[in-house]
This record gives sequence, C-alpha cells and structure tokens, in this order.
Amino acid sequence: MFNALLKGIVMRSVVISLVVFSSAAFGATAEAKERCWPVNARLQTTFGACPADFSSPIGLCSSGALKSWFERATTRFRATNAAYSAGLPDTEAATTLSYTGDLEISDRHGTILLADVGLSDMANGIFTELSRVKSATGRYAGVTGKLFITGYASADGSGFTGEVSGKICR
Repeated sequence: MFNALLKGIVMRSVVISLVVFSSAAFGATAEAKERCWPVNARLQTTFGACPADFSSPIGLCSSGALKSWFERATTRFRATNAAYSAGLPDTEAATTLSYTGDLEISDRHGTILLADVGLSDMANGIFTELSRVKSATGRYAGVTGKLFITGYASADGSGFTGEVSGKICR
C-alpha cells in the first residue's frame, strides 16, 4: 500500500513537473512571437523642394502628415528613380509612372524609414504604393512591417491624399 502511494506521489510530481516545464517552454515561445499592430491612417501631402538632408536624385519630393495611426506624425518622401510608361513603353501609356523612393514617418517617439515602390496613373490622378520598413529610431527601433498606400492627386496637382493600411511589428 505504501509503495503504491509513493508511486502515485512520484508520478504526480513527474506530471506536474512536465506541465510546468511545458508551460514555461511554450510561454517563452509565445513571448518570442512577433507582435503586430494594424495601421489604418490618412496621408495628406504636398510636392515641394527637396530638403538638403533628404535630397532626391531626380528632384521629386513631398512632405505631409499622417493622421490616425501616428500621433502628430509628419512625412517626407524622396523619389530615387522613375520610369514613364511604368518602364513598359510598348504596352503602357507614357502617363503611367513607376517609381521608387524613401518614405519617412516621424513623430515625437521616433522615425520609421520605408523603402517605397509605386505606380501612378498621372492622366487619372490615382496612385498606389508598397512600402517596406528599412530602419527605425527611438521607440520604433527594431520594428518591421509593410504598408500599402493608395489614393488620389489633389485637384490642382500640388499633392495627394491617400489611405494607408498594413501592419508594423516588433
């Protein structure tokens, strides 16, 4: 009887130890899992001269504001390359522009720099972009993520308004 009781206590101890160990191991895995936050924001920009500290090799820059996701965020964009006809002159109208560049989003907590690739239908005043995190500073240091931006040129052509969606992860 005593042996059976001792065996039961030992077995329970082994089971409890395995449960505790498994919980700790799986808990560490869950804690190491990447956390992501959805981004849903409105982007309002204006084309302008490129600042000396954020120049564009082709002279195309914009600045603006991002509302909703970042607290009082400002944006800067510099184009690094562009191709009329989206680089496809045999099949696409010259008014379709493909481009690459850098999009910088800054607020009081830090800055996120994104590599940007876009396509603009200049004849119809519409555009779309894919932006991937390149680097970040401050509270955003170490984040990853992708943003999708789509929108319309302003009526006077001085800038554009876009909707931003995607996620930023740590």
